[in-house]
Amino acid sequence: MAKKTLGERLILPELIKGYSVTLKQLTRKPSTLSYPEERWTVAERFRGYPKLVQDEQGEAKCVACGLCAVVCPPNAIELQAHETSKVKE
Repeated sequence: MAKKTLGERLILPELIKGYSVTLKQLTRKPSTLSYPEERWTVAERFRGYPKLVQDEQGEAKCVACGLCAVVCPPNAIELQAHETSKVKE
């Protein structure tokens, strides 16, 4: 029997691993949804997405809660709270 080369000894186990991963994925239930017909279930503690509300004049009604800075992935938002002369309604 001829001696196997290094390449032949390395390729066969990797092929078996690859096929086993493929077979596992074929037996799984798909994780995609048909969006308009099906909806994702929302977690009980989900509070929604942060949104900056505007008043009637179009000015932002920011209260410096810091939520936008917390959820910003690259940490590009930094808040500096200060008092204004506007009267609260």
